[in-house]
Amino acid sequence: MIKRALRTGTTGLVTYATHHLVTVLTAKKPRWKRRNFRDRQVNLSGGATAAAGTALLGFTATNQMTTWAWLIPTTTAGVLGYIDDMDPNPEKARGFRGHIGALTRGEVTTGALKLVGISTAALISGAILSQRHNGRGIDRIVDVMSCGGLIAISANLINLFDLRPGRALKVAGALCLTAGCNTNPDIRILGSGLLGVVGACAPQDLGEQTMLGDMGANPIGAGVGVLLALMPRRRHRLIGVGVVTGLTLLSEKVSFSSLIDKTPFLAWVDRLGRAP
Repeated sequence: MIKRALRTGTTGLVTYATHHLVTVLTAKKPRWKRRNFRDRQVNLSGGATAAAGTALLGFTATNQMTTWAWLIPTTTAGVLGYIDDMDPNPEKARGFRGHIGALTRGEVTTGALKLVGISTAALISGAILSQRHNGRGIDRIVDVMSCGGLIAISANLINLFDLRPGRALKVAGALCLTAGCNTNPDIRILGSGLLGVVGACAPQDLGEQTMLGDMGANPIGAGVGVLLALMPRRRHRLIGVGVVTGLTLLSEKVSFSSLIDKTPFLAWVDRLGRAP
């Protein structure tokens, strides 16, 4: 417990210090400015900090295999998220169907590039993690696909929640808290570290000074996906794939913001800590 608290605190302090440094360096760069849902100006420095902090957590894993399984998708998600955030024409295509539709028309959007790139990195990570699960034949294929699917879809899902200050961080933080109860040492280590990153980014995100953007939400989501993919029981991973896939498909039909606003408890949690 003490080691976990120290790990979370250290990660949080390093990320918090980096957060302020990146904010200072990007303060006068117009490309890093955005308008949030209340038309307040925010800085994308929160995303850069989240991406860096999340990726660096890979070096705290107990073995090199897990380190690479973490680094590959989180770093890829951060880099491609940055490219997508800096797209001068972000309205060109929206959502999963929008980017796929653009591809069928021969148009390669930054969102489509991100979709393909993160999915590829997730499958590579899934192949690495499948070696931990010791499957053979069809079981090995299922392990690769389920682990890869969890990482890729989670990266996208956390990004879908990044529509209000602190929302994506609260969802990721809740999942990290459950990871702390797991008996797997890597899940506990990486989960507590990611919780530290979430905690460090939260004050300025909730205060509507910065935002995660794709470059921050996607890496955190990919990290959450790796935590889920590390679960030792295959049936638990398959249930996880079903849940994150179901939520992603639901987002194409239903507005999460509208659903949250109509549910009193969720609305209270969503507004908790947010600037008035």
